[in-house]
Amino acid sequence: MTSANEMMGASRNEGWLSRALMFGAVSSHTWNTDSTILSWRHCRKMKMRTLLGMTALLWFSSAQAGFDDSYKAFQAENYPAALTEAHKAAEGGDPRAYYLLGLMYQGGRGVPADKTEAFNWFQKAANGGIAGSFARLGWAYVRGEGTAQDVSKALDLARLSARANDPEGQFLVHLCLTFDALGYFDEHGKVDNGKYWRLASRSVSERELDSEAMDSLYLAAERNFPMAVSTLALSFGGMIGEGNRKKMVGLIQKIAGQRLPGIERYEKISQYMDTLGESLASPQLFADAQTSVGVMALLKACGVNETPPSSAASSLKQVSMTISRPLRDSAYLPSRVPGYERSYLLAGAWTEEWKYEACGKTAVVSVVFTADGLGGAMFVTSQSGAGIAGIGAK
Repeated sequence: MTSANEMMGASRNEGWLSRALMFGAVSSHTWNTDSTILSWRHCRKMKMRTLLGMTALLWFSSAQAGFDDSYKAFQAENYPAALTEAHKAAEGGDPRAYYLLGLMYQGGRGVPADKTEAFNWFQKAANGGIAGSFARLGWAYVRGEGTAQDVSKALDLARLSARANDPEGQFLVHLCLTFDALGYFDEHGKVDNGKYWRLASRSVSERELDSEAMDSLYLAAERNFPMAVSTLALSFGGMIGEGNRKKMVGLIQKIAGQRLPGIERYEKISQYMDTLGESLASPQLFADAQTSVGVMALLKACGVNETPPSSAASSLKQVSMTISRPLRDSAYLPSRVPGYERSYLLAGAWTEEWKYEACGKTAVVSVVFTADGLGGAMFVTSQSGAGIAGIGAK
């Protein structure tokens, strides 16, 4: 039981964004990646040639010209012309035209939006070796757009796309895994504590999917896929790891003008933390701990009887923080992506001293942090009652 001289709490690294994306609350197609995905790519490593009975595609000059004309019109937002030329190129067997038609039917560009028609064109493009179509099919399966919802099929397609080095596919792998196999939300969108702690208690050897999910996100962000950059910035805002706040700031600088809710808050908290000293806490952990640590600081500085609570609280100001006992017994989620090997703390504990001013006095509170197994941390403050006026022994 928590005593008057002890404050406890927890800060979770909650994946709310993954859930929002899976249900379409945040559009995966907000940013136009058409020009980068439209390049025709054979997927040699995925044995697509064997699977599809194709060793090459025979390009006819008329089909080539038809696609070039359709794509130029598409870029110029002349969608009626783009639609006409794309159909001509599609009739000539150009799989790039299949993909372009999928985009147009998906987004209602030059034609009424039709998710089923878009799905069919993306399927033909995938059969023709267009790597970008795997991710588009994956989104369709995960949201049930133009086909029945099937997260398992979405993940299979996302993995195919990721193996072709498509950052959108890499990002979709992350979303599929964090939403499904690694998800801990209930049907109402609330954290299911039972699921959370079951996932958190697994050993490192049981974290292969976790590593795949995070590595996929790292790779997509490294390729500057906008949604991945934003998602990783948010993740670092709540995730304990070596240098995560600095990495978060670097990611935020990449997405000026395209920020998701919460990123600006994390940025401001991080800037404030920089003025106080060193800490291993994430911005989210720092914010979550403030109430408990602040109450303890008020008790130490002001006592329990000397100052009205509202007056004491208004005078409270944190002035510094230091790491008094470094991280020990640490374990990190394994990563194959260089630079991210120590970005996701699974286990370990450390102690920090947070110094406050209140009631014209100073108070130093010792805070012990313990990793919770899912990137977040639990914290506890414990002080001797003798140091608090009105509580110490008489």
